[in-house]
Amino acid sequence: MRLNKSRHVRSLDGLRAFAVVIVILFHLDVPGFGFGYLGVDIFFVLSGFLITSLLIGENDRSGRISLANFWSRRIRRLMPALAVLLVVTSFVTAGTATRSEKETLRSDLLSTTFYVANWHFIEESDYFNDEGTESPLEHTWSLAIEEQFYFFWPVTVVGLMLLGRRRPRAPLVATVGLAAVSALLLAAHWGPEAVERAYMGTDSRVFEPLIGAAAALLLRHAFFRSFVLARGAAIEKVAVGGIGLASLAVATSPQSYYRYGALLVSVATAALVTVLWSRSGGALTRLLEPRPVVWIGALSYGIYLWHWPLIVWLDVREASGAALPLRAIAVGLTIVISAVSYYLVEQPIRRSRANLVLSPRRVVAAVPFLLAGIAVIAVFATHNAAPDENAPVILVAGDSVALHLVPYLEREAEDRGWVVISAARGGCGVSGDHIVHDDGDTLASGDKCPDEIKAKQDAMIDQYDPTLVVRWDRFSLADWIAPDGHQVRAGTAEFWSLRRESLASEVNRLGRDGATVALVGTEPLGVGIETSCAPEECNDWLSRLLEHYDDLTTPWNALLAEYAKAHTGKAAFVSITDSVCRVDESPCDDRIDGEPARPDGRHYEGAGAELAARALLDELEPLLP
Repeated sequence: MRLNKSRHVRSLDGLRAFAVVIVILFHLDVPGFGFGYLGVDIFFVLSGFLITSLLIGENDRSGRISLANFWSRRIRRLMPALAVLLVVTSFVTAGTATRSEKETLRSDLLSTTFYVANWHFIEESDYFNDEGTESPLEHTWSLAIEEQFYFFWPVTVVGLMLLGRRRPRAPLVATVGLAAVSALLLAAHWGPEAVERAYMGTDSRVFEPLIGAAAALLLRHAFFRSFVLARGAAIEKVAVGGIGLASLAVATSPQSYYRYGALLVSVATAALVTVLWSRSGGALTRLLEPRPVVWIGALSYGIYLWHWPLIVWLDVREASGAALPLRAIAVGLTIVISAVSYYLVEQPIRRSRANLVLSPRRVVAAVPFLLAGIAVIAVFATHNAAPDENAPVILVAGDSVALHLVPYLEREAEDRGWVVISAARGGCGVSGDHIVHDDGDTLASGDKCPDEIKAKQDAMIDQYDPTLVVRWDRFSLADWIAPDGHQVRAGTAEFWSLRRESLASEVNRLGRDGATVALVGTEPLGVGIETSCAPEECNDWLSRLLEHYDDLTTPWNALLAEYAKAHTGKAAFVSITDSVCRVDESPCDDRIDGEPARPDGRHYEGAGAELAARALLDELEPLLP
């Protein structure tokens, strides 16, 4: 009995459909689908299996592998749809984005264009936490890893096939060994403040396509092929059980993903793929083969590309009462646009007669020119004109709360004839200290703060010469590591003494060109904190803000007010607490029409963001000429 040799297996399209559906449900914050990001793992394993199958199949038939043929097929399959997305995103950005959003999206567009988005977002974003405005391209980190794998793995396979002529088992052993090293790196890189480095790093995620590749190599061996054909139904049940177990584990304990969850779902998926590829499965295979399911699988690449930008552009995740209709609209538009992309862009290019004229080498050689063209469009679309020289310029220096508000501040300020510029950074305080938890572990992006924050603020001050600088953060209330290496404990006498010194230094630096520095008081957390800070899950930092408002936050606000009173004209104290909170207590009731102004208790969204931005600018207006 021989294995299926057809390149198109309907049940694999069904598996793609399952993977993309759970990813969408995860991104839509649908309850019960906290494990949905495992769909990306399934895609990785499936990609590794399929391309390795194609490569070794070509080698077995002809005794060689044409890298140009392989890369040209991948280019024709993947690049056109992505190019359309990037061009559309560029034009949407040009037409709707604020100044700060354009600055951010420029680097997002360029890193996605050149397939290094994963490393870019490791440095610039907080994928699993709310550290600022969401990028419509943040999901392209996975495309970057996949394309990097497509570039390097075929070259490796050529070497492995040559090695396999003398040592038949060597390709499989080498592939499993590389996968093991990568899986260990996932666990090694992971930490509470290094989630993105582990999750998006090429080195720590490549084990998944490598596990798929190992499954493809295993199928070359007669014994394994016979075993899969004879035991397909049983393997199918075990594999589905493994995927289910991994899903349950990461849903209940996200940290388990880095310990064993990702490895478990990858091995289980690889086992399932071998069964589907050999068409030796049972009931699940039949569930994955109905025409609508297969159709969704065929569109899965376009669906993955378009679902996240539409979620961001429609503000689906910030909606409250309208969340369900907006989710439905986002899903419907995703399917429609993906179908248009598939039938009018992807398939015509793959099947074009021009492919008979354009040699694979010419296709590969044309890629740099295509990428350069997309990059030019992206740069042009995100260009910011110089601010009106007569308009007051407000520079915002703060953490993720301020950063999240910047687009709202920009739009509100534009109506008043002002210009808002952002020097805010999620996960960092204005002072640029290396902030830490009680136990000394880095808090948020604290280890990056000393190298980035002051330099960014100073560069923005030199470039824009602001009239007013807004200083607003919560991380001034965190522990930090002093220059001599010891930990400064929040609330101690040393803490308050050093905070007074650093505040004076910050005001002198931020206002060195004559700008007034507005010291924004820290308002209490909102009632939404209950959703992200249950008693058994609340970390020490959020617990401090929640439980020690009167003996930490209140004295800090008093210190700011005292300093401003003593330095009139140089600094001013402002607060939006009375505007957003009904009572000055922690947590405060900040609900608007029954919905928290801050769904997570910290970051303003929707109507809450509009209220906070308006209230802050009202407080700042008397300080402007």
